[in-house]
Amino acid sequence: MAMGLADEALARSKIIDLDNFGISKDPYNSDLYAEVYEMMTADSVNFRQQYHQLKAATEKSSKTLIVTEGKTDIQHLKAAAKALARNDSLSFFDVPADWGDSKLEKLLEQLSKLKQSCTVVGVFDRDVDRIVSDVERDGRLFKNYGNNVYGMCLPVPPGREFYSNISIEFYYADDELKKPHDGKRLHFDNEVCYFQSASANRGKPVPQLRTQPESADESIKKIFDTNVSELSGAHSKARFADLVEGESEFSKDFDFSNFNLVFNRILEIEEYERTKPQ
Repeated sequence: MAMGLADEALARSKIIDLDNFGISKDPYNSDLYAEVYEMMTADSVNFRQQYHQLKAATEKSSKTLIVTEGKTDIQHLKAAAKALARNDSLSFFDVPADWGDSKLEKLLEQLSKLKQSCTVVGVFDRDVDRIVSDVERDGRLFKNYGNNVYGMCLPVPPGREFYSNISIEFYYADDELKKPHDGKRLHFDNEVCYFQSASANRGKPVPQLRTQPESADESIKKIFDTNVSELSGAHSKARFADLVEGESEFSKDFDFSNFNLVFNRILEIEEYERTKPQ
C-alpha cells in the first residue's frame, strides 16, 4: 500500500525505520535508492551493535566508563592510566577504528535517554569546532547529557595553546611522536607534500617528505595518516598506538603527565555527578 501511495504522492510519503534508529526511507522503488538505503542501514546495524555492547558494559561496570572517538584514543588513555597509576577507578570501552566524533555524539545521546548505573564519559578530540562549541558552550568544561552520561573535549595541553587540531597524540612531545621504530616513524602532515607522477599509480598524487616542515601550517598541523604505506619511512597512528600500549621498551621514556588533564577532568565530572541536585 505504501508503494501505491508513493506513486500518487511521492513528496508526502515516507517510511520511518524504527528498527534502525529512525532512518527515514522514501517509498520509492529504484536500484540506486535501494543501494544507498542498504549502506545507511548497514551503518545503523553496526551502530546498534556498538550501542548494545556499551549498554551491557555499563551494566557490568562499577567504575566510570570511558568512550572515545576511536580505537587508538583508548589505547593511549589505557597506557597513560597505567603509567600514571590512574586506572583503579576507570574502565575503557573499545570502539572500532573508524568510529568518529559523530557516532560518539550519537551514542551518548542514545545512552542518556535512560539512567545509567555507572558514569559514562565520552572523550572528543579537539579538532572539530562544532563539537568543541557544543560541549564547552558558555565556558563549561563538560556537557551533561543527562542520566549519568557526559561528554568532554581533550583539554589543551601545555605548549599546544596555539594549535587548532588537537588530537590525543598531541599530548606527547613532538620528539616522542617522531621516535622511530624499525626505520619508520609518525609524521605530521606539514612534513609531507604530494607530487604528480605519470609513471606511478597512474598519475595519482604521491606523498613525499618535505626537506623542511611547512612552518606556515604549524598551528593547524595534524598527524599524517592518509596513504601512509605510500610514504617511505612512515607508520600509521594505529601502529604508533600499538607501540605505546604494547611495547614498553618503545615508550619507557615517554612523559605521560599531560594525560593528567584528562583524568582530572573526569574526576570533576564524577564529583559533579555525586553532588548535583537530584
